[in-house]
Amino acid sequence: MILRSPQRRGGLSAAALLLATGLAACGGGPSPEVPEAPAGTFTNPVLDADFADPHVVRDGDAFYAYATGSAGFSNIQVSTSDDLVAWSASEDALPARPDWQPVRQGLTWAPEVVEVDDRWLMYYVAREDASGVQCLALATADEPAGPFVDTSSGPLVCQHELGGSIDAFAFRDTDGARYLFWKNDGNAVGLDTRIWVQRLSADGMRLEGAPVDTGLRQTRPWQGSLVEAPAVVLHDGTYVLLYSANDYGSDAYAMGYATATAVTGPYVDRSAQPWVDSEGDAAGPGGQAVLEVDGELWLVYHAWQDGEEGYPQGRRAMWLDRLTWQEGTTPGQAAPVLEGPTSSTQPVPLGEG
Repeated sequence: MILRSPQRRGGLSAAALLLATGLAACGGGPSPEVPEAPAGTFTNPVLDADFADPHVVRDGDAFYAYATGSAGFSNIQVSTSDDLVAWSASEDALPARPDWQPVRQGLTWAPEVVEVDDRWLMYYVAREDASGVQCLALATADEPAGPFVDTSSGPLVCQHELGGSIDAFAFRDTDGARYLFWKNDGNAVGLDTRIWVQRLSADGMRLEGAPVDTGLRQTRPWQGSLVEAPAVVLHDGTYVLLYSANDYGSDAYAMGYATATAVTGPYVDRSAQPWVDSEGDAAGPGGQAVLEVDGELWLVYHAWQDGEEGYPQGRRAMWLDRLTWQEGTTPGQAAPVLEGPTSSTQPVPLGEG
């Protein structure tokens, strides 16, 4: 199991740390365990393995899920499925890394993959060896399964004075313009965390102009010392930014959302309390990504197994639940509604599987 730096998002309990160390020592790749369910249905988690910060894309009839690397196994994981429920064993989507990153594994996180002009781009988090901070990097591939190749001589984005830059999200607006959202890693150095956005070139390979502070930072007690993992969806003319907050290694980790009338903000935080938090078997849900399937929205996210003394243990598996909207009394006030976390049986997204 990969453990992020305690300086970055807080620490795990001693029991969780010992368990994680034991899992890492086992070596080898994780083997997904899909729970048994009646035909045409599924139960969460859909990918019962160490598969944190998941992101899913569709290419034709196939789905590709990417995740933070698992210790002793991969830099960035990729798994495939034809129904979003039964997933293959993970492989390494990024088998080699550039020289500016340290040889040590466990420092590549949170992949975001998009297709641009028949080329697949992966924005991911990696350690810059010279500075020792986490930054955003870019790799490309001809196929969604990879292998992705990073030929860069340095990071794509790295706000050194703000603790580094992590958790990329790529967004294409209705006019075709592309943008990259991310979080400055301020909590790693005792600073505020903010969500930033910057225009991307048409090919998605370069940043243009200057970064813009979206106005979203940790201001609520439930958020702890950070907000992170931005994911934006446009609904009825309103830009809705989903985010995660608090200590990733505890059941206090949860999701919130903010809204804006322009893609660059300013975003207004709508979550005085968590939008989605620990419930049932899902402890510390977060690291979310939105996926559209046949006109319906689904949210993929990770959650810990429930543990003792308020701390999850084990691994962050991938969950899948339907995302809908509760319309407001005035235009632009629709609120996202997650039909979950759901541990009970529900229909598969693509009908009978």
